[in-house]
Amino acid sequence: MKKLANQKGAITVLTLVSILFMVSFLISSYMIIANKVKTQKETTMQIKAIYEDTPSMQEAYGSFFEGNTVPIYDKDQLFAIGSGENMIINGKYYTFSNNKETMYKLMNDISFDADDIEDDYWEPINDNQDLNISFNGNKHNIQVNYDDLVSGEYSMVYSEENNFSESIGVSIGDFVKYNIEYTDIYYSDYEYTNKNGWRLLRYQTTDGGETITNVEIISTGIPARLKYSTNATNNAWWDTSGITTFRTALKNYWNGTTAYPLYNNSTTSANVKASAGMYNKCESISFLKDTTPADNQGEYTNITKAGTAMSGTKTGGVLFKTGYANKVRMLTLSEMNKAVGASAINLWQYTIGQNNTSIRDPAPGLFRIGQLCMIAEFDTYEYSNTGYYWLASPCSDNANFIHNVSYSGYVNGNYGVTRGVRPVISLRFYSI
Repeated sequence: MKKLANQKGAITVLTLVSILFMVSFLISSYMIIANKVKTQKETTMQIKAIYEDTPSMQEAYGSFFEGNTVPIYDKDQLFAIGSGENMIINGKYYTFSNNKETMYKLMNDISFDADDIEDDYWEPINDNQDLNISFNGNKHNIQVNYDDLVSGEYSMVYSEENNFSESIGVSIGDFVKYNIEYTDIYYSDYEYTNKNGWRLLRYQTTDGGETITNVEIISTGIPARLKYSTNATNNAWWDTSGITTFRTALKNYWNGTTAYPLYNNSTTSANVKASAGMYNKCESISFLKDTTPADNQGEYTNITKAGTAMSGTKTGGVLFKTGYANKVRMLTLSEMNKAVGASAINLWQYTIGQNNTSIRDPAPGLFRIGQLCMIAEFDTYEYSNTGYYWLASPCSDNANFIHNVSYSGYVNGNYGVTRGVRPVISLRFYSI
């Protein structure tokens, strides 16, 4: 009986211990779970606080994507202006937009070679008609280094002082880049590129000589020819309404006061109307490809404009006028006489530099095309048998004759014949 009582006591103790263990386990489990819930709640609150403090998408964008002022540190960034490209500069993301709201800021001086540029030409910031931006020079300069056919090595510097526009450093007769290439109409193996096919004829300066304006260029060779005839056939390009304007131009090219003489002082002569057309309406003359021209029509062989080869019948405007040009015309006798130092506005029947020692071509081959071979680039281009071209100027002693110039520089009058066309182009801006 006593043994049974001891056994019951042991069972009771074991039961109590088990209950205490279970209670301890439950309490411990509860505390663990409670702590875990508390930790999760605190974590959730922390995450919520982090998200509440996180900037908006716009704020986040602004921390990486810079605003409307784009810094320019190097030539690649300079070339990208207005291109729409995206670049990361100093950890910031910039869009090179083409709008007035975008300000480009030059951060240091930049110098590069023309060869670094596609087509070897960088168009000055404020001369570039395709850009619609704001530009801050920030007292820095842009220098472009060239290796020109005539001038040799030289540099063009663009700064706030010259409004980041084209600056002076050129001479009449220098080669001017113009995006039209051609084969000479008289010599099929004489090829002219957009780098050597055009030469500076005249310019004016502004801003104390820092910027050039009113730039005109003339073809180096003879890219086309025209058959001038007094017949009415194909003569829609003759000009009757612009004769006064034409005569004023002839006078201004000379001295602004001496009137260019006409035959019998008549403005109705065929040569006056045709000459005025060569000056005012050259863009309307029809030129046929590789086809002998009829009366008052022209001909060309190979002309490529901005990489596109011309074909079929084209007007003078289509053949010779690019987006950089304002006007296409032909050279006049009065401006040539002025340039070579002739003694009269209508002086003719002379050879440049031979019959009159005071008469000189302002640059080799500029007017007397037979001397183009004096330039190393064209030492094999010998215009010795042909190479005549028209002048938009009537002869004053005949109602039909219009002046033309031979390859040797000899000037006379003619009609009913085919002579070359050396287009004169008025540019909106220019480049060497």
